[in-house]
Amino acid sequence: MDDNNEIVELKEFFQLTLNVQDSHVPVAELIEYLKNTDRLFRGINQTLNEKYAVGYNTIELDVVPFEEGSFKIPIWVKKVVNNPYVVGVVVTLIGNYVTSLLNNEQKTHEIEANNDIVQVENKKLLENKTTAGALSTIASLVIHNDSIRDISVTYEKKNGERENLSISKTVLSKVAEYRLEEETESLIQTNLTMEIVSPVFSDEPSNWKVRINDKSYTARMTDANFLETMNVEGIAFGKGDTIVADFETVVTDVATGGKPKYNITKVISYPEYTKISMSPEKQSELFHDDE
Repeated sequence: MDDNNEIVELKEFFQLTLNVQDSHVPVAELIEYLKNTDRLFRGINQTLNEKYAVGYNTIELDVVPFEEGSFKIPIWVKKVVNNPYVVGVVVTLIGNYVTSLLNNEQKTHEIEANNDIVQVENKKLLENKTTAGALSTIASLVIHNDSIRDISVTYEKKNGERENLSISKTVLSKVAEYRLEEETESLIQTNLTMEIVSPVFSDEPSNWKVRINDKSYTARMTDANFLETMNVEGIAFGKGDTIVADFETVVTDVATGGKPKYNITKVISYPEYTKISMSPEKQSELFHDDE
């Protein structure tokens, strides 16, 4: 057996402590802390692999049993690397990066690897959408919970000792802004034919119900020029009318599979129906202006 392919498992200690006033934290929030701490470690390890080649093949977080009367979240970070000689040269303590990012530090970390010095920049770690999103979520959970005073992290140093650091809500309010614009994705499909599902009279930005390829959507009309045309020319649409337009799908919180929103961004063509005054019981009826 080739020793270079031997699998080595290392362990690293990290602990997140919620310093609460009334000894209560909602279950849903606690789950979010655990989930996003896991995302944070994985995101940083991904960047360490892709940009610096000093990460681990896999990492896995195991929660240690809670101590009575506290909301400490002690964790063993199990890190697997397939080449033991790499481990002999560099042992990357990911908790150091987690602590530094949670403390909103703009710094560069130095790692000795293969007789060389690798410089890991916090700003590069924050380019990872998973990392930025997890940090932002954890920080937001803390600053919006009035019963939490601040947080503390206990992380492992190179010499094996553990160090504790308190992080205030003031600092975390800056961390909450870490979420990148890349967390939002947009896809625009052009020249789609869409059927009006219900009558549309409004010449203001509003939600339109349309059907595209037998699938119904609630989409916001955002074409300002077309809305102005509706107003000036008195255009309205009835059920079954069709328009041709550009259609945008927007997904936020991509890493967590956010719910999509839809926009009609530009109307290309439409049937020219006009609004008329009518009795309330027939107000939804429209007719074609032959003039």
